[in-house]
Amino acid sequence: MQKFLLAGFAAFTALLLTGPAQASGDFGCYPEWKLGTDATCSGIAVLTPANDTRTNMMLLLADRVPNASDFSYPKTDLYEGQGRNFFRWNTFDQALYPKPAQKLDRSRFGGSRCQSYHAGTQLFEAELRAAKIKRKEQDALIAARSTIFSICADPQRGGYSRYYFSEEQKALAKLEWSDPSKMIRSRKGREFLTYLLGAQAFYIGDFKVAHDRFAELTKSSNGWLSETAIYMIGRTEINRAQVSAFGNWGDFSGPDAVDKIAITNAKKVFDAYIKNFPEGRYTASAKGLMRRIFWLAGENENLVGAYEKMLAQTNSLDPGAFAEEVDVKLLYNDKAKTQVSDPLLLAVIALQKMREPVYEGTQISLAELNGMKDALSDSPAIYEFLQASHAFHVEGDARRVLQLIPDAARQQNFSYLQFSRQALRGMALAQLNDRNEEGFWRDMIAGAKQPYQRPFVELGLATSLESKGQVDKVFESDSLVQEQTIREILLQYSVGPDILRRTAGDQSRSAHERQVALFTLLYKQLASGQYSDFLKDSRSIPADAVINGYLTMLHADENVPLGLFNKGIVEDEFSCPSLTATVRSLAKSPKQHRARLCLGEFIRLNGFDYFSMSNRLPKEGALGSAESKFASDELVRQDIYKDIIADRRANKEDISYALYRAVYCYARTGNNSCGGKSVEVSQRKAWFRRLKNGYPNSKWAKALKYYW
Repeated sequence: MQKFLLAGFAAFTALLLTGPAQASGDFGCYPEWKLGTDATCSGIAVLTPANDTRTNMMLLLADRVPNASDFSYPKTDLYEGQGRNFFRWNTFDQALYPKPAQKLDRSRFGGSRCQSYHAGTQLFEAELRAAKIKRKEQDALIAARSTIFSICADPQRGGYSRYYFSEEQKALAKLEWSDPSKMIRSRKGREFLTYLLGAQAFYIGDFKVAHDRFAELTKSSNGWLSETAIYMIGRTEINRAQVSAFGNWGDFSGPDAVDKIAITNAKKVFDAYIKNFPEGRYTASAKGLMRRIFWLAGENENLVGAYEKMLAQTNSLDPGAFAEEVDVKLLYNDKAKTQVSDPLLLAVIALQKMREPVYEGTQISLAELNGMKDALSDSPAIYEFLQASHAFHVEGDARRVLQLIPDAARQQNFSYLQFSRQALRGMALAQLNDRNEEGFWRDMIAGAKQPYQRPFVELGLATSLESKGQVDKVFESDSLVQEQTIREILLQYSVGPDILRRTAGDQSRSAHERQVALFTLLYKQLASGQYSDFLKDSRSIPADAVINGYLTMLHADENVPLGLFNKGIVEDEFSCPSLTATVRSLAKSPKQHRARLCLGEFIRLNGFDYFSMSNRLPKEGALGSAESKFASDELVRQDIYKDIIADRRANKEDISYALYRAVYCYARTGNNSCGGKSVEVSQRKAWFRRLKNGYPNSKWAKALKYYW
């Protein structure tokens, strides 16, 4: 039973480690496929200032806390274009320390008192059953407990983001308890009801009532009730202390905004609880709440001491929970950071201060970094790495990196610190265009065995080959670059038709990679006017090719819409044959007006207006930034219309439709949705007038009411 209770509260304790959101990473963006020299919205398996501070913490903790010997990459990493090279910090945590999926959705209550509702309900019901109370009373008490969920979840009672209730709302909640109060007659039952009254008051924020109800139970003969009551008095006092300490967005106003009497009471209660229940049901949680007390009260020395003590006992440490808590309570607490002496924490703080001073204040100086030497005397590898990182990221001195970090690329295994040291050396070689860079990455491959290490090395190797004009080597049969996303980015942007055609037919590659290759080949053939080649290669489209997928970024979606080229929409109001028939006409006569308009219809009706490889070219130095091997990488619909409008040989129907569509490229916002260089409003007006005046009886002149 005790084992079950502790396991049930393990997740609860982890939740208590979190606080108001103050994350150090960005969200809702895509990574640049570089070696980590620029800040991105995702983490990499290398210690770097650009990483989320929690990622850097996890990397260093992984060298202290044994992680899963057998891992698999979470599927979510394929989305947002991250592949296996980039990750969110919590995804990295899941890869290193896999956790079972939670059966109950606690996300609605995160960061509030109600985050303990589910675990508390399980414990309450288990102890109630064990107390040998009449079944009728048990059922009534369980039903009463269930009403707390509605208190937490009902936005009309304060919502689940703040949990501050008006007196009227509190009174309404209490009315629901009149029936169970009448039904519970036994002494044991009344004690459990008292607990529920305290819990209800706690969740609605009536902390005086909660304190009084729990206080009634501290001498209960039921061990669970008495222990839990003491623990809940402590939680009640913490919540009372912080009522005015947080803004509407969860920002902490500082220790001066905390109720001093309540926080002192909370500290006394948890000191007593930990002393009297060293192996108690909530001891781990109580210790976590003590750290919260230190943070709220501004007791920075005690707070840092608690974290450094945890780092000295890593056998019981949850790395992910620790990283998130330290991120909130220490890494944005300038006063507390001055108290730090642990090498791991110092390293994370130093890297944080190497960021460009946008939000972080002044970058760390070399003198300040040198001042850490004594504190890091027992960790020379960390100190040396920080010196090299400062040289690279702050001073821009890549040669200094090579002096500080000896070549140790040929290893059977890398810790994350060792890997970061060598990766930094590789990045310096790349920046210096050193002739040994390619060989260096090749040497690192064998030892890059931990999660996300090998993909980083493969990115270094692929980028090196591409920069030397040798991207074709990535696709040789014995290539060390096997990461699908790396290869698919190069397929979309950097290789020519021969590599695309060969990859599309290579059965040793994944179906996804083959489809990306064939899709890119067919698209660029249409864009470049290689119509005869398109007709030949389109015969390779599989019968089961799909038409739904994420056109914006082929490597970020599990579906490649290859079927658009033989099953896509080809007409609505303007009559057109199949795409194959249209391309066949263009192969015979590339300027044939009707066929070109039908190609435009194919572009418009299948979403290709929003798929432009040339507009999404990787930045210089990033993977895929080599010069294109095709005449054009973009199907531009507007250019079709402009050419036909300017051609005096075009017939009236084709010209009128071209004018109609050319103007409509700018509906409804005035922004060009058809690709190519935008034209001024005066040009759109001229097209509109020509259509109205030159072809007044055409269907398209009658349909067009405005220009934009």
